[in-house]
Amino acid sequence: AEALELAWRTKQAYGAHCLATDFVYSAKANTYYIIESSICISIDTAAQLALEGEAGRYLRDAQGKYTFKKGKYWIQELTLKSFFESL
Repeated sequence: AEALELAWRTKQAYGAHCLATDFVYSAKANTYYIIESSICISIDTAAQLALEGEAGRYLRDAQGKYTFKKGKYWIQELTLKSFFESL
């Protein structure tokens, strides 16, 4: 959940509706380091959003808790939904 929260805070800091953030983990420092963030995401199919082979996405509730919701989702649709909800 630490990496998910760091990714969410990074997206918020950029004011982005969709942001891919890559990390490396340092066992020595016991922390994640951001190595790249981009609005360009190379996902071509809904099945590419997956965790351990299961298609889906993470949802963050108001308390900052993450749950994985199974299903196939289009990044473009999620981005537009986020945009329109922000208006």
